[in-house]
Amino acid sequence: MTKIKIVEITDRTKRGLKPFVDFQKKLYKDEPLFIPSMDDDEYNTLIPARNKAFAFCESVYYLAYNEKNEIVGRVAGIINHKANEIWNHKNVRFGWIDFIEDFEVCQALVKAVEDWGRSKGMTQCVGPLGFTDMDKEGLMVDGFDKEGTFTTIWNWPYYPDFLERLGYNKEADWIQDIMYMDDKVPEVLTKFAPIISKRAGVHVVKGLSRNEIAKRYGRDLFHCVNAAFQNLYEYSPMTDEQIDVYVNEYLRVANRDLIAFVVDDKTDRVVGFAFTFPNMSKAYKKANGSFLRGAFHLLRALRHFDTIEMLMIGIVPEYQAKGVTAPMFEYLYSNYVRLGVKKAIVNPRLETNSKVLNLFESFNTEHYMRRRCYKREL
Repeated sequence: MTKIKIVEITDRTKRGLKPFVDFQKKLYKDEPLFIPSMDDDEYNTLIPARNKAFAFCESVYYLAYNEKNEIVGRVAGIINHKANEIWNHKNVRFGWIDFIEDFEVCQALVKAVEDWGRSKGMTQCVGPLGFTDMDKEGLMVDGFDKEGTFTTIWNWPYYPDFLERLGYNKEADWIQDIMYMDDKVPEVLTKFAPIISKRAGVHVVKGLSRNEIAKRYGRDLFHCVNAAFQNLYEYSPMTDEQIDVYVNEYLRVANRDLIAFVVDDKTDRVVGFAFTFPNMSKAYKKANGSFLRGAFHLLRALRHFDTIEMLMIGIVPEYQAKGVTAPMFEYLYSNYVRLGVKKAIVNPRLETNSKVLNLFESFNTEHYMRRRCYKREL
């Protein structure tokens, strides 16, 4: 029987969190399908002073050590008080969970989060989830032969097996697909996009620079995200402070040909959006967590690509039945054809979100991965 020691990280600086951040890269160093996160992105999320979500979240970070004092696992415990209030439950979340192929290590890590959650009055443990929906979530339960993406979790098959042995059951699933592009815009889009735009009284914003988009529509875009996602699993709306961070992180570096949003003709209000981005997997792999080490590869990937990732798509509720995704997709698809994009990896969509799932029925797609959030009563 392996003797496992669980140690809480109390030093929440880059120096104190370095072993926590580095462990995953060491664990997966020989796995070609794994895509590491950027170290600075991890620190910006995990360090309270850098993450605006700590205005309504609290967390704890643990490392697991074996008898040789080697790190063999890690996990974060998170309580999102805003989400708990909105959804009327008392959940403690586990995230950033990684461990060697040893059931006792997994058991010790999860128990540490459960015990912490109980001490805070929580009655259920769920995960993997982050602080908010902008963090990686959902354990991969199929697609283990596929390369990961820079925005999602990649894990070995024994992860879900061990969690299920611990009594964790499916709470929610997300589906990922690949969409293959034709060499011209589908007729269904070119035919109906103008009709729908006129009927719904909306238009796609075109011709603005990234800075103009950020300045004129930045906050409105992310308020649209809040409205579009408000009924999705465990979603908690972003605050203006969080939104300002995301405007800088996303819009000021985005390729404007890969983002589309529609606004109401009369009010100029954003009512729908689609954020897509060049696939950065190979560049992230070469960078191995370091922007400095990977600068050349990252910049090159932003300029030369034939695969994109569809990060987020959403429509505010009152426009969801008006078909306004058609003008957005027509605009994006025409840009994809011009830029030579051959395929798109569609980011995880809840299997119960039929409105978004149905958007892709007319396109050439195939299943890519499935992800799962688990739950256990405490």
